Amino acid sequence: MEPTYPPLTDCILWEGALNSKGYGHLRVDGFDWLAHRYAYYKHYKKYPGKLMVLHSCDNRRCINPEHLFLGTNTDNMRDAIAKGRPIGRRGPGNPEKKHRWNHIKELFRR
Repeated sequence: MEPTYPPLTDCILWEGALNSKGYGHLRVDGFDWLAHRYAYYKHYKKYPGKLMVLHSCDNRRCINPEHLFLGTNTDNMRDAIAKGRPIGRRGPGNPEKKHRWNHIKELFRR
């Protein structure tokens, strides 16, 4: 019986370790890589350098090279806006902001 494979358009999910932002990561020859950047590099034989490796599928765990493309931070923001994804907020309005210790102590005094 021949094995069956999903269509090439499906996400290929990284099953290894994830970083705190949900991206796969690995170590190769002493160098740390984000899994999708390494997948892009191995498939296209092109080091991304300072460019970002973006996901057309918006799945952080996806390592399918067909879903990966190079872009700048501006490209990433435009892609997010076009797809209706929330864009990270900075400062006190950011729900994921790390609080300073003094602020945390003040919260417990209330």
